[in-house]
Amino acid sequence: MQRKHSSTRMLHAVVASLICSCMSCNHTGRVMDTVETIKKLPQDVVNKIAAGEVVQRPCHAVKELIENSLDAHATQITVIAKNGGTKLVVTDNGDGIRPEDMKRVCERFTTSKLTKYEDLQHVATFGFRGEALASITYVARVRIVTRRKGASKGVSASYLNGEMKEAAPNVTVCPEGTSVTVDDLFYNLPVRKASLRSSGTEYSRILEVVKRYAVNYPETKFLCRKDFTAQPDLNTVGTEGTPQGVIPAVFGKELDKHLHEINLSTEDITVKGNIVVQRCLPRDWKYMAWVDGDLLFHDGRVAEK
Repeated sequence: MQRKHSSTRMLHAVVASLICSCMSCNHTGRVMDTVETIKKLPQDVVNKIAAGEVVQRPCHAVKELIENSLDAHATQITVIAKNGGTKLVVTDNGDGIRPEDMKRVCERFTTSKLTKYEDLQHVATFGFRGEALASITYVARVRIVTRRKGASKGVSASYLNGEMKEAAPNVTVCPEGTSVTVDDLFYNLPVRKASLRSSGTEYSRILEVVKRYAVNYPETKFLCRKDFTAQPDLNTVGTEGTPQGVIPAVFGKELDKHLHEINLSTEDITVKGNIVVQRCLPRDWKYMAWVDGDLLFHDGRVAEK
């Protein structure tokens, strides 16, 4: 009986081996190569992957657009986020964009910040690779309205997949500065869009980003609201252009009396900022994370945990 079971198992093994051999052969009897051929990804796929690395959530798009505005020497920046940031409007009063640059402004690796590799040693701006706007256009529909300082009129254009949709920008009447509208964010990435949290949660993340820049750039006035008609959730317009003037507007006036300025320097490092002694705050202080080491900038850039 034992020998019979052993023979049966051996027969099953032989049959299984034959089946596997047949599956790996083509009709000519030759063994098929099951290893996939290495292929070059289409440029459209490459661009979408790159965009996903830069813009993972609506708050990341807001961060990129705020930094563009700061690079343009804006003194006032307004952020409007609708539907949790799947529609965004970021407006500034900065330098504006030249009409002749509108065609290439959303192309990848187009920049006014450098021309050769050695220029990286002296870059003093947030952006320099020309990826932010391009990345956003690969995951959303973008419209830019801009007017250079001193110009009598502005121009506007729409962008998709890094390219301007019009043959030439349209002449328009608008204030000095730039307004970027991002519509239907992640419309072509359903999995990424489905991974977003509720509108309220995504808006909270956007508001947190704006607050960080408002504190670190107090000379620039920030306004943030969740809809076009809603009351602003952040408004530093009218505040003194110092951290001490802005922080109470961002975190509440009750924080003002517990705020202490620090300015420490050694030969290798300088630390500037404002601190609050934790024991001086109520236990239910809702911004405890901010004053407990989370709100950090290094060389003007947000330091993520």
